[in-house]
Amino acid sequence: MGLHLAPVLYQVYMQHRKVLVAFLAIALATISACNSKKDKEGKSNEATIDVVGTWEAQWVTDPASYPDVDPSVKFTMNGEFEFKPGGQVTISAFGHKGCIFSSDTLVHSLYWKLRNDTLKLVNENDIHGMTYSVLALSSEEMKLQLMDDIFLNLNKK
Repeated sequence: MGLHLAPVLYQVYMQHRKVLVAFLAIALATISACNSKKDKEGKSNEATIDVVGTWEAQWVTDPASYPDVDPSVKFTMNGEFEFKPGGQVTISAFGHKGCIFSSDTLVHSLYWKLRNDTLKLVNENDIHGMTYSVLALSSEEMKLQLMDDIFLNLNKK
């Protein structure tokens, strides 16, 4: 029975070989393109260091950006970032009297995404977030920039 089927399959192949070859070529090209895109995205979009853990934070801005502000105002604020597995982060900002950023301590939980040269902090619905540009990134230190004149330095504890 198997021997009788082989000539029939060969006949079908010969009649439709152009269609089969074209189908196989398209399928292989699609698979190859998807794998290539996946590899490229994986290398360029994923953090190559482990940021999970607790980081000391310091926000800094240049007093020259605020020429009309009282000279007694402090242009730095300390805090802490706790990056958790699963993309959650708890940010504690230790504001104080005379601080340009905040006069009180703020604690907020958000979600984080580190992609290419961007650290994005967003709420649960992936909206209303803040995007920091990554200026430097290592397993011990991150240097980030928000807007033109606000910098955030993170050092891993």
